Amino acid sequence: MRKVLLIITIILLTINGYAQTQLWSMASDGGAFLHYGTIFKLNLDGSGFFVVHSCDFPTSVIPEASLIYLPNGKIYGMTNEGGGNPDVGTIFSIDPATNIYSELYIFNDSLGNGYAPFGSLLYSNNGKLYGLTIEGGAGYGVIFSFDISTNTYNTLIELDSNKGIYPDGSLIQASNDSLYGMTEEGGTNGYGVIFSYDIVSNSYTVLHNFDSVSGLDPLGDLLQATDGKLYGMTWEGGLNYGVLFSYDISTNIFTVLHNFDSTTGNVPSGNLIQALNGKLYGLTTDGGIYDKGTLFSFDLSNNIYSKLIDFNGINGWWPEGSLFQASNGLLYGMTVVGGIYDDGVIFNYNPLDSVYTKLRDLDTLDGFNPNKSYFIEVRNATSIPQTTSIPPAISLYPNPNNGTFTLSYHLNQLGIRNYQLEITDITGRTLYSYSIDKMSIVNFQLSIPLSSGIYFWQLLNDGAIIGNGKLMIIGN
Repeated sequence: MRKVLLIITIILLTINGYAQTQLWSMASDGGAFLHYGTIFKLNLDGSGFFVVHSCDFPTSVIPEASLIYLPNGKIYGMTNEGGGNPDVGTIFSIDPATNIYSELYIFNDSLGNGYAPFGSLLYSNNGKLYGLTIEGGAGYGVIFSFDISTNTYNTLIELDSNKGIYPDGSLIQASNDSLYGMTEEGGTNGYGVIFSYDIVSNSYTVLHNFDSVSGLDPLGDLLQATDGKLYGMTWEGGLNYGVLFSYDISTNIFTVLHNFDSTTGNVPSGNLIQALNGKLYGLTTDGGIYDKGTLFSFDLSNNIYSKLIDFNGINGWWPEGSLFQASNGLLYGMTVVGGIYDDGVIFNYNPLDSVYTKLRDLDTLDGFNPNKSYFIEVRNATSIPQTTSIPPAISLYPNPNNGTFTLSYHLNQLGIRNYQLEITDITGRTLYSYSIDKMSIVNFQLSIPLSSGIYFWQLLNDGAIIGNGKLMIIGN
């Protein structure tokens, strides 16, 4: 029955989400100003590629990692440099309805705030953004918060050699509300740490010190899978070429699950994702038949690692970022180099039939060198009108919930028919899409359990957003 529900869900998402959404991402080089990077979007079939913003000096230089799409309808991200000084970095927003780019904050280490943000922003359940820098503060980076309602920046933790230094990835918020991350160096052994940060108490805790056995120099982000454990990868260590590991936050047990090797792929640089089929997917920058990187899966039910694709140069080379599963069920990613122009490629991979498709060869004007970048999915605001939510008429309860909830709306106030409820994750990926007709109170039980965490819901009528909010899933 669960397999049937999964197939039905994927079909619904393909029908309802495919033509209405676009993929957005960033490249760290190229663009109209040649070397400062771009922010771009394209359709899920690879058509409609469009450079939304070409970064330029001094306002925005070298956008890193990924964008995030928030319930207020805006997209947020960071640049590693720019802002009047090429070594500080910025926080910015983009309105996808108008493609207007706005600089919100310029990092200023003269105030001890840190600079050179290297990962992505995290949208927390308290409504604030959180992130990491690799420089500044005490000299080794900071944890910071940014309030989008007031554009207020706060330095929370200054990293040092004991806490861990040079965080190369991003923060995640786990089901217990704590933030988790990794540093590339520092800690007891000097090879990086896993840490937690409690928002309420402003307390920082080192959970694991990496070593030559458990892996060296962890890169990318942690992932909390549906089993509640954290999963991640290291660049080196283990038997030589890096490891894939788990960390159980309930027992504090660290486990090496796979040692990367030159045949099946090594030197992973990006993040793991968990696809709708429950498996983990990721990329290695090196190894494989052509020694140009691989795409792989890892089955949590039996701890089996499978090499799925060998990059060969023409189909891409050096996939340094991460994969993203879109609403059509396909996995999307990019490579830093390779392709016709040797500027990287955009590709997708179908986990159902194992078909790899190169969608676009990047070039200088597109932007190239998508450094640790991955896609998010954004509703096509140019073709779908958005209207202001009417809070008194629409409510979702209880919230938080365990996947069972009630959506209530009043037809006599809204006077409309043919609703659609969509649930997305924090990256903008549409997980569920339900059609609702002529009922004012609807009870839902999600057919595929979601792991504990933050999600977003929106109620649509003929493409117009008439209500939206955060959905908190707990107890899964």
